[in-house]
Amino acid sequence: SKAKCTVRPERASIVGTEWLSNELQIVEVPCWRANFNVGSVLFAVPVGRPGDAQVLMLEDLKGHQIKSAYSVASPSFDPKTRTLSSFHKRRDAGDCGTIAEWKWTGWYFQLLYVWSKTQCDGEPFEWDNRFSWQVFPKQQQQP
Repeated sequence: SKAKCTVRPERASIVGTEWLSNELQIVEVPCWRANFNVGSVLFAVPVGRPGDAQVLMLEDLKGHQIKSAYSVASPSFDPKTRTLSSFHKRRDAGDCGTIAEWKWTGWYFQLLYVWSKTQCDGEPFEWDNRFSWQVFPKQQQQP
């Protein structure tokens, strides 16, 4: 499988399902654990046909390039806007790390934004203030 899981299949559990469309559910299965994060693999499951489930691909920023990824840290999905978000903490306080957001295209999750706060300074890395840490797409410098 393209999705590398460290959780044995018999210990995996479905932790949430939402609707990608009228005929397709998104199913989250926890796949790895790290110090402050849990990573999941997401599946697209056709209604009434769980045997036809497909691992969902999402675009991820690696260095300065967009690459394919198959797991996501601490995901949440908004079915109204069809957006997926993730917060990968660098430490438990949540004052640094990476926040990313994707949009469902009908086939995969397209990367919309990445915000990264590398300095673990005790100041909150909050969703509302994330734009000052935007790394993708690159913000234009003011003249």
